[in-house]
Amino acid sequence: MSRIVELSLPKLTITAAVLLGAVIAFQYPAATTFPAGGDPVRHIARAQAIVSAFDQSINQGFATTFTNSAYPGSTFILSLTTLIPISWPDRFVFLMASAHLLTGISIGWLLGKISGWPAAAAGIAFWSLTTIGITDHFEDGTLAQLLSLPLVLLFLERLYSKHHWWALIVLLLTIAVHPLSGVILLITLSTTTPILLWYLLKTKGQARRTALVLLSAIALMATTSTLFLYWQGILRYNIEPDSRTINLINLLKSHLGPALILAPLGFALILAKARRQPIALGVLLTFIIASLLLGFNDLLNYSIQTFRFQSYFILSVVITASLALPTLLMQAFPSPWLRRVFAVTLFLTLATVAFKDAAFIYARYESPTLYLRLDKTEQEAIVWLKQNLPSESVVVSTDLGRHSEWIPVLAGVRHTRLSEENRLFQAPTNQLNDIIGSSNYTHLVFFLKREPISANFVASSDAYPVIYQNKGVVIINLRP
Repeated sequence: MSRIVELSLPKLTITAAVLLGAVIAFQYPAATTFPAGGDPVRHIARAQAIVSAFDQSINQGFATTFTNSAYPGSTFILSLTTLIPISWPDRFVFLMASAHLLTGISIGWLLGKISGWPAAAAGIAFWSLTTIGITDHFEDGTLAQLLSLPLVLLFLERLYSKHHWWALIVLLLTIAVHPLSGVILLITLSTTTPILLWYLLKTKGQARRTALVLLSAIALMATTSTLFLYWQGILRYNIEPDSRTINLINLLKSHLGPALILAPLGFALILAKARRQPIALGVLLTFIIASLLLGFNDLLNYSIQTFRFQSYFILSVVITASLALPTLLMQAFPSPWLRRVFAVTLFLTLATVAFKDAAFIYARYESPTLYLRLDKTEQEAIVWLKQNLPSESVVVSTDLGRHSEWIPVLAGVRHTRLSEENRLFQAPTNQLNDIIGSSNYTHLVFFLKREPISANFVASSDAYPVIYQNKGVVIINLRP
């Protein structure tokens, strides 16, 4: 019986870790009614454009995929969710949760190859703790970066498994899904070039051929990727200092604190194993160092996109900590059962804290008094627009708040946001006819939690009647 338990223990442990990751990841769609952050609207709008283009022709679909977004791969993946019979916001949230879970499974896949199932299970469990408060993917709606993380891990795993051509293909996919993740992998590979050169000069046979292939591929892909990133406009962005930085003290106080403490030991273990797989583990070590330097570049007086690099730093912490934990438990507890009891107690405690913290933040986003997302009255009004307005209609609103951004995505009509100081909202009533007549606006929307109906339209209610109203929204017909 004990023999059967020992044989099934790896599968049971990995399964339990995946279930833990699924429970915490899918707490997001289960506890929320709408996506948070400003990015979901842009992702969904571009995915809808791809779906519409494919309805016309396959060529038009692929052309739109590569021209309407800096993240063609992630936008294309989101467009595929149109096969799921739910709303676009629900698809977005579901895909976010799935990507987070898939990242955890990918960590387990990589660590299982490097160090065995205990490290794999620890990696999946540690990553499950990062949904809220550790990384900001769910709160900011950064789908593209989250979708790229499994590819980053798959790239490292393919290198470790000596499937170098597959690793290079995965690198290209990573660049297409999220260029920043691809750039970090390119930096990592380029920094590892001295190791490859040493292999090229000092070794023979398969190792030498591998080094030659990788060096040639690095040069080719660095050139191709630079041209792609320039074409997408990414290399032409005006990069400004980032006011948000990684707060290491807060991370140490969080439920990921134990992983941060274990990380240096894990780094030392990878260093000790590097002679067995100098290319793959050299790349992994370089990735970890690059993630650290980029994540804390504010300490080097740069402050360039520091917060965007936090995910790679957290990924490195999870990888190194998960390698360290089984080794540490082996030294601390000679009894296998004591090790298992400690590990289960540790992760259940941390997961409980993470779950409660996430529940608090989700409840905060759902709070009607804080008004952090589209509420039910606004969703009902936008549904009314979709059901009652022709698709060629042009809806106008003020730019107070960001909730009106959802109008074109959910209602399927054109939408313009204007400053509250615009003449449309400030002009005397006797000038409204000329202003509206010279525009293409057909309907006007006021989100009452952000703004009252402007005085000129209150006074002109006979000429421009209210055609829909609930507690949160008023819709005015500008072409009665």
